[in-house]
Amino acid sequence: MRLSRPNQLLASFLIAFVLAFFSGQRVLTAQPTERLDDREIALGVETELLKSEAVASHKVDTTCDNSIVTLAGKVDNLLARQAAFEIAQRVRGVESVINQIVVITDDREDDQILKDLENAFQASDALENSDIQLDVKFSTAKLTGTVQSQAERHLAEQIARGVKGLVDIDNQLTLNDTHQRPDTEIREELNRLFQSDALLSDSKLDVLVEKGKVTLTGFVPTSAAKSRAEQFAAHSGAKVVDVRGIQVDYDRYDGIRRRSRLVDLTDDKIRDTVELALRYDPRVLSYLETIEVTSEGGTVTLSGEVGRLRAKESAEETARGTLGVWRVKNRLKVRYPDEEPTAREIIDYVQSAFQRDPYVSRHEIRVHCRNGHVSLYGLVDTSFEKKAAGWISGAQKGVVHVNNYLSVAKEWVPKPDAEIKADIEEKLLRTFFDKSNQIDVTVEDGVAILRGEVDTWRQWQTAMEEVIQAGARRPHNLLDVRYHPQHGGSDVYVPQ
Repeated sequence: MRLSRPNQLLASFLIAFVLAFFSGQRVLTAQPTERLDDREIALGVETELLKSEAVASHKVDTTCDNSIVTLAGKVDNLLARQAAFEIAQRVRGVESVINQIVVITDDREDDQILKDLENAFQASDALENSDIQLDVKFSTAKLTGTVQSQAERHLAEQIARGVKGLVDIDNQLTLNDTHQRPDTEIREELNRLFQSDALLSDSKLDVLVEKGKVTLTGFVPTSAAKSRAEQFAAHSGAKVVDVRGIQVDYDRYDGIRRRSRLVDLTDDKIRDTVELALRYDPRVLSYLETIEVTSEGGTVTLSGEVGRLRAKESAEETARGTLGVWRVKNRLKVRYPDEEPTAREIIDYVQSAFQRDPYVSRHEIRVHCRNGHVSLYGLVDTSFEKKAAGWISGAQKGVVHVNNYLSVAKEWVPKPDAEIKADIEEKLLRTFFDKSNQIDVTVEDGVAILRGEVDTWRQWQTAMEEVIQAGARRPHNLLDVRYHPQHGGSDVYVPQ
């Protein structure tokens, strides 16, 4: 069938468009939109901070001038300060973030903070080959000594940031490795990472390496992406990293570029790229030789052994963040070269870690352990704190799995005590149909008090969850448990 001239032109255009689509070339050049107004950017940052449970956003002030955001105000720990900075970096239109937030904490003696800091570093086996000296003066941690890589230096600062009571970190760690990697090797690795990392895969970055100095130029969609590129460059073994040539421009987002990078991804390339990404992740540095990566049809399988549950979870997270990976089968086993700690020791490790964390330490959490499987029971204020408790547990020696049964408190809406009591009893009647579980409920000024006896700690936690769902506040769970394994925490559970 012969097409008319207009239809021939239309067909030719469609064919050209399809060919350009699959070749990664643009057919039409999008006109750049107007720059976002500074007030709009500041409101965007404030909105995202309000959504975060990690930051007391009412204590943080946000201003924006020429797309540069300044954060001011005060928070009570270094993790919150870092979280506010990272949240602002992800907001559209933000080209740079100046973090002027100060940390004001409850008074803690320097020697108490130092003891927690030392315990935090002892709990991490990722830095066991480094020589790090710790000191605390006026609530500021000073890190001196040598580490094996820039990634370890970064990890050391992360560990210190999680110790409550610190207001600042003076990181004076130096690199012990005097071997300078070839410029070509650094450039090739960075190019591969920039094209395969999910956060950077739609960016356009050019890499220049001369005598160990890395200079990056090009475009990224967010300030967070720029920091990501800078971190990769720093961890590559570069002596100096210059990112002044990177422009942050959301309108340069290029989905066509990302799709073009997916075209020639073979399983061999995906496997090699995941292995490379793992080498740049400081959380799994200690186990690179014991982790095996395979890929089949975009499904990546991780197998081998690691010494921490957190390393296992981090390896999976890194694999998922690699372009071309659509599924991860995590077959890594958590094992230890030395004698495994006892259940009592694991409980103590986890409880000690909770006590030095600026978020979780404010709550009473019961920790149970059996065969390396840790279970968490109790009440926290936010989903963020629940997740943090699980993450902290996974970093401790001996933990191979975490059952996070923690309940999250709801904002209390006042209603009559009799109505709350009736709702609780109705829920418990549906849940605990076994007559051997006897639960007596009283409600005083909205606070539910549970007395009686149940079979297991899971039932203990379920009862508290039902109380929260019924609209009570801060339940006092005084239930006895017939099966009562050793655990960390008091016998009487009365949250603050």
